[in-house]
Amino acid sequence: MVPPLKKISDYVWEIPKGYKPCMKVPARIFADETLLEKMKTDMTLEQAANVACLPGIYKYSIALPDAHQGYGFPVGGVAAMDMEQGVVSPGGIGYDINCLPPGTKVLTRFGYVVPIESLIKGGELISIDRSTKVPKPTKIKLFLWRRENKLMVIRTESGYLLKASSDHPVLTPRGMVNAGELRVGDRVALYPFEGVPYEEPPNKVILSGNEFPEVIARELSKRGLLPLTTRNPKLPILLKLLGYFIGDGSFNGVRGKITAFYGSREGLEEMRRDIEELGYKANIYCRVRRVRINGKETEGHECALHVSSRSFKALLIALGAPPGKKTHIPFRVPSWVMELPLWMKRLFLAGYFGAEMSKPITINGYNFEQPHVTISKVRELERSGYDFLNDIAKMLREFGIETNSIQKIYPSNDRVWLRLYISSTPENLIRLWGRIGYEYNPERRRLANAAIVWLRLKEKIINLRSEARQLAIAMAGVVMLSQTS
Repeated sequence: MVPPLKKISDYVWEIPKGYKPCMKVPARIFADETLLEKMKTDMTLEQAANVACLPGIYKYSIALPDAHQGYGFPVGGVAAMDMEQGVVSPGGIGYDINCLPPGTKVLTRFGYVVPIESLIKGGELISIDRSTKVPKPTKIKLFLWRRENKLMVIRTESGYLLKASSDHPVLTPRGMVNAGELRVGDRVALYPFEGVPYEEPPNKVILSGNEFPEVIARELSKRGLLPLTTRNPKLPILLKLLGYFIGDGSFNGVRGKITAFYGSREGLEEMRRDIEELGYKANIYCRVRRVRINGKETEGHECALHVSSRSFKALLIALGAPPGKKTHIPFRVPSWVMELPLWMKRLFLAGYFGAEMSKPITINGYNFEQPHVTISKVRELERSGYDFLNDIAKMLREFGIETNSIQKIYPSNDRVWLRLYISSTPENLIRLWGRIGYEYNPERRRLANAAIVWLRLKEKIINLRSEARQLAIAMAGVVMLSQTS
């Protein structure tokens, strides 16, 4: 039953105080007619009326335009309470935030996971935006706990497990649904990237400031980038940027001050937000580029992000970015990166892979091609190319990811291209895309997440077939024995 509504204006509606005997104030609804019709499909309006019954409520119970059914109190509902006579409603403050048990792994902004009980107010975690369905960092506003007598265990077809209280909301195609209301066969959203466990980095100085001219050091210090230690909160961003730059970045000459990164607009927007967090301004430029190959003209979109700052350029070079044309300069993975904890190495690798690693792609619809990264060098620096790719392979082994041999492709008289292939076994690909993945490349990140789930389902089917085969063999043996006895 829909409560009676009085139209106050085109965007304001009111449930009269007399609708329920317990109501102490009217309920005001802020919505146009389209939004109001959506509110009528669930308990939003009824809950707004129920809130008007709370002791000490002041003036109105309010439902804002984004209001929808909550837990006694509509989500998007607002109520002011008298300091002396009012109450605090658990439904009004989001009590369902604490409905995961200790030990639940929570994914954070920089790709490491921590148990939920170690989170603190002011920290960040990854959540799925309900409107865009896109994962994004979210600040922790409050941390609460409660005792729970019953725990739900939800297992997906692809093998993921969630333990939660029955009122924990789970995203489904029909919106957020309480865990206790899910049924076998329901589809639920999941984020298959698992990251790596957090480990406190040793407190070591990477750059003290003496490496720069005074004016550059002053600019970096002003932004909190000097002294740069392994515990500097801005180092994770620098690791991603450094890895991506080595893959697809450049400087505009020795004396220039522009640092350029190349990629998709969506990925560069992510990068721009990170760079601005470092205290620098970044601009994105896109253009349509027409190329003629073998007489056929093709059209593509090309985007670049520019940071016009001498101190930013000097910082990247000091961290190990090649200062000139990468084909003509020897470089390796910086030694200080090789000494970092696993989650920080992941940031460097994921940045490099976001720029340089091939996207997940199948050969025949069900077997994936070997992911690879390629580096180009002039002939006399061929050894440097091998050294860099061997550094990458060594880091990957620390994540349990196997690589194949480095191959020389498209050799010419003055240049050589070297390619490192990643083993394409399903378990290896799941580790690659699930533990490292891609930074600043949303398209490949989405493909990798889909590939992880697909590979897990494929492995499940293969295991079921193997078990069925073994059972059939065992049953055939029993039949043979019974016939001969």
